[in-house]
Amino acid sequence: MNIHHQAAALRRRSAPARAHLGSGALAFALCLVAALVASIAPVRAYQAPTSITAGLNAAGGTYVLPNNYLVGLAVAGGNLAIDTASTTFNGIGGPVATHYSPGIAPATPALKLDANAGGCAIAAARQTCANRGTVTLTFPQPVRNPSLHFSGLGGNVAGGGLRANHAARFTIASAANGATAVTGLTWTRTAGNANFAATATQAYSNVLAGNTSCTVANNPAACGSLRINGTITRLVIGIGLDTQLQSGSVTLDSGHVDALSLAVTVEEDFGDAPASYDAGQAAVHVLSDLSIGGNLSADNANLPAATASPLASAAADADSDDFVWPALVRGRSANLSVPLAGASRAGTVCGWVDVDNNGSFAAAEGACAGFAAGATALPLTIAIPATAVAGQRMARVRVSYGSALSAATPSGRADSGEVEDALVRVAEPARIVLRKTTLGGTGSFGFALGNTVQAGGSATTVAIGTPVQVDGDTATGGVQGFAVQSAGAAVSIDENALPAGWRLSSARCTDAGGATVGSLSGTVYAIPGSATGLDAVLTCDFVNARQPLLRLRKSLPLGRFVTGDQFVLSIAGNGAPVSATTSGAGDAPLEIATIDPAEIGTVYTFGETGAGATDLSGYTTTYACSNALPGGQAPSGNGRSFALTPVAGDDLTCTFRNIRQPLADLTIHKTNTPAAGADDPSGDTLARGASTTYTIVVGNNGPDAVTGAILRDPIAGRSGIRCTAPPSCSGTACPAGLSLAQLDAGVALGTLVTGGAVTVTLTCTVD
Repeated sequence: MNIHHQAAALRRRSAPARAHLGSGALAFALCLVAALVASIAPVRAYQAPTSITAGLNAAGGTYVLPNNYLVGLAVAGGNLAIDTASTTFNGIGGPVATHYSPGIAPATPALKLDANAGGCAIAAARQTCANRGTVTLTFPQPVRNPSLHFSGLGGNVAGGGLRANHAARFTIASAANGATAVTGLTWTRTAGNANFAATATQAYSNVLAGNTSCTVANNPAACGSLRINGTITRLVIGIGLDTQLQSGSVTLDSGHVDALSLAVTVEEDFGDAPASYDAGQAAVHVLSDLSIGGNLSADNANLPAATASPLASAAADADSDDFVWPALVRGRSANLSVPLAGASRAGTVCGWVDVDNNGSFAAAEGACAGFAAGATALPLTIAIPATAVAGQRMARVRVSYGSALSAATPSGRADSGEVEDALVRVAEPARIVLRKTTLGGTGSFGFALGNTVQAGGSATTVAIGTPVQVDGDTATGGVQGFAVQSAGAAVSIDENALPAGWRLSSARCTDAGGATVGSLSGTVYAIPGSATGLDAVLTCDFVNARQPLLRLRKSLPLGRFVTGDQFVLSIAGNGAPVSATTSGAGDAPLEIATIDPAEIGTVYTFGETGAGATDLSGYTTTYACSNALPGGQAPSGNGRSFALTPVAGDDLTCTFRNIRQPLADLTIHKTNTPAAGADDPSGDTLARGASTTYTIVVGNNGPDAVTGAILRDPIAGRSGIRCTAPPSCSGTACPAGLSLAQLDAGVALGTLVTGGAVTVTLTCTVD
């Protein structure tokens, strides 16, 4: 018998032929390949093991994939063992990528299994020797729909008239997801050459032609792919041999072995954020039973293991999303509820928002929370700082079993779960810019607000007519607007600390377009919820006017004309009339007529009348007003009545100033015998023809100086004397050019001060 040693042949050939049933080995090679996402046409693609762990032996081995994803392989049965001499997928059958979905790289690290034919029968009719052993694949986490890829099912024993054909047959023996058995598991043929056949639970060579190559034209060795339909952590496959004797005779024993290669790939999910968010290694998850919301599909299983996401896009819209982000608000925590599906184990959910808009996710921009097996939703809180850049910002959610995910791992590989990227809106809360303007003065004013983060504030004006903004966030530097607490809800503004003497003149809130929103009722301004959506900016101006203060008082600089004179002061107008009657004898009576407050823009009439028998004709009256309002009106004039219209801030004190008419005690004396006294004595005699001198003395005993007193010395009143010489006059009040005619008619004297006198001298002849 011509026995070919398959193992040696494989090591010698670059494109090995199918092993012969004999002293060659039945080799079983396993590699785990992660299917990634392609943005263009699919190519040969998978994630393959990078090494095989130390300690490989005939009973088992472990494949090390990226991110330390470990897949265990164990064999059982006396007729099955690992051949440690071959560790690549192309050790058997000469596989080519076109036979597989996805394509398998020939040099992928793999294992080869030797299954011997000891105890198997062989006859002219095709039959199955079903008890070669089992292969158990163990995955670190539940894996969804993994694929098996076969190479080199088929071979022969030939020589000396002998021809016996054979091919391995694979049958699903059992499966489990964790501790739970998976019953009714099936697989589906997804690719292969013409000789690769499969049912729901078996895979085999369609024709036992005995060829050892996957690529010969007629009846090649069977090569192809199967997809497991379900989620598993463990798969047990029974291995049998289909045999058929073509010619001659042979007795099969344990020295006769056959070989084939097998690879395993798994599907993966990528994010679709721009590439800058996945520096180094993109976020990628091996598909499992765990997902965000339940709608999870593989991202193009034909893309090779990649560091960059093939779905990267500016809008992050290249993949479906089941988690809908709400609008996020600067300075608030985003309280999310992440939907979960299929959570058969405990795990972790993490979320990130690129709040600083720098094109990457930082640990400080993320948050994580753990979930228990069976969870269907998980609360997750992400802090959105007040410094966040408003606008459309990239966000990411990742879910995976275990605790490997953290805020520090926005990218990188995960052994289960899903990643979803989306553009989310980082919005400003509606903000109210509250401003205070005062007319007629300055002051401090307080407000209470409803549905704002800070419930109140105050402002002090420093200049009339110049607005001052109320600080709506005293915890933040600078003067800030008031942030609305609940978007879309009404806001109230109440000027609740109005100082005495002030009134609210007007209030108006406008949106960014200048349109009025809301209305004022009393001191409360109501803004409807329709105006408080996110990013809204409202400007509210409250204008306060200092209410006018009007006072009227009396001044008597020279005192009263009559000692008992008193006066009634009055102000007539809105909030009036008010009056005050003076008393006492002082020159500045204390009584004041006051209106506080007066009405802005209303005419008020100020007046005075005499009280009792007071005769105002004894006085000359003027008025003058002083105003504490800088630059304010200050009317003045003559008369006992005047009107004015106050404006905001007027603080007027008006005074009626009464100057009494002059009071004087004038004396007049005439004599020609001054030695006998100021007045001529009775019985005074003079000789006829004699000359005599008369003096007329006018004096003022006060209290006032007198101007214009009339002095008369009528000629007709003289008897027995004749005065012809011009009179002379001494004293400061003498009229200029005094003549006898003036004295006869009456002449006005000048100002005769208190204690002053005028002396007129006449020289006369006695008749």
